[in-house]
Amino acid sequence: MKEIRIGLIGFGVMGRNYARVLRKISNENLCYFSSISDLNPDLKREAEKYARFYQDYRKMIEEEKLNSVCIVTPAHESVKVAKQCIEMGINNILIEKPIVPLAYLREGYELLKISKERNVRIMSADIICFDPATITLKKNINKLGKVNAILTIRFGKYPYRFTEVGVNEDLLVHDFTFARYLLDWEKFYVKNVIKNAFFREKQIDFVSVEAVSQSNVRLIASATWLSEEKIRLAIVIGEEKIAQINFLDEKKNLRLLPKEIIKQIDLKVIKQIEGKEIGETVPLEKFEPLEKEIKYFLETIRKNETPITSLERALETLETLYVTAL
Repeated sequence: MKEIRIGLIGFGVMGRNYARVLRKISNENLCYFSSISDLNPDLKREAEKYARFYQDYRKMIEEEKLNSVCIVTPAHESVKVAKQCIEMGINNILIEKPIVPLAYLREGYELLKISKERNVRIMSADIICFDPATITLKKNINKLGKVNAILTIRFGKYPYRFTEVGVNEDLLVHDFTFARYLLDWEKFYVKNVIKNAFFREKQIDFVSVEAVSQSNVRLIASATWLSEEKIRLAIVIGEEKIAQINFLDEKKNLRLLPKEIIKQIDLKVIKQIEGKEIGETVPLEKFEPLEKEIKYFLETIRKNETPITSLERALETLETLYVTAL
């Protein structure tokens, strides 16, 4: 196949991470990363540490003869940029999540229609699916027995640079994607929503959701920007075992607890087991999720495959969350 010539559109906070990883991957000869575009000319000097800089991504696509792009722009611009890239002949696109704000969901489906008509591969950058703990849990999911419930907590500081998306689109989307990935992409249906916009009118900064999957697995997910501390936790309750993930603790990322211990716990038992390990720590591979994600994107291009985090699946997840924006 022809060389993968890839450019980066957007050099903000997340775009800088993409540039670093793309440069590393390009140096490994897995692709040719030639260029970065951003509307802000003040970023030129920093961007040129990684690749050539353009203010106009359309000029970049034309002059660099690109066939693939990573779009890391503000969410409300991603669809418009992707459509213009397709018009210019780009046929492989990785878009940072959320693909679109919930208010622009219809435009996301328009992009899906165009991508199918033009045979363009579009992958959603759902990095939760490329986290070592998520991948390890997926490989060990059968040890849990039938999954009955998934509980998640995702807290963080207020991202003041965000103005067009709420915490439901920024953080909660990760947990619905996580749950769908574990359950082979079953759809969820939201039953109850508690939400609030404490600091900015109409910008949700706290949300807690109860949802049920097609196979009747309950998901209870809470997300907020109102925490001083960054917290990323998940508990998956099976009939045989309970899995717990602390995504920020490298020493105990994935733990498997025998359910009979949970059932039998009382004050006396707690005193007996205090300070002792009662579960199994599953060893994880060591890799950077963003690097894993981008390498996977390149692999789908080489193998001509549909990504697991496809545009269609990303839109399904966002559609499920639409009720949280009402």
